[in-house]
Amino acid sequence: MMRMILAFALAGLLGVMPAHALNAEQRKAFFQIMFEQATRCFTAPVTSWSSKARLEIRLRRDGSLLQAPKVLEPTPDSDIAKAAVRAIQRCAPFLIPDRFQGSYSEWKLLIMEFKTGP
Repeated sequence: MMRMILAFALAGLLGVMPAHALNAEQRKAFFQIMFEQATRCFTAPVTSWSSKARLEIRLRRDGSLLQAPKVLEPTPDSDIAKAAVRAIQRCAPFLIPDRFQGSYSEWKLLIMEFKTGP
């Protein structure tokens, strides 16, 4: 059986202090919310038994995409990358709870990693 793992990294601008910085617990809660939304939209490609794709995602404050997801690895034409991009486009706009609005500068740029494998 195939499983999918989704990892996140906040990629906010260095040196910019958000209005409300996320602590470790809040960051974990934010990742969990995003993980649940993204996994509902992701369908692993049949041709990718064990692979991964990393995407750069830029979000607006309302959870909509600021621009199309950018594939960081592997190549944009790989099956896993195409599936990951489709998942993000399907899920958008993401539902961002009000409690995270004050820390927008921390989550407006995300790195998402989709992994498939045994």
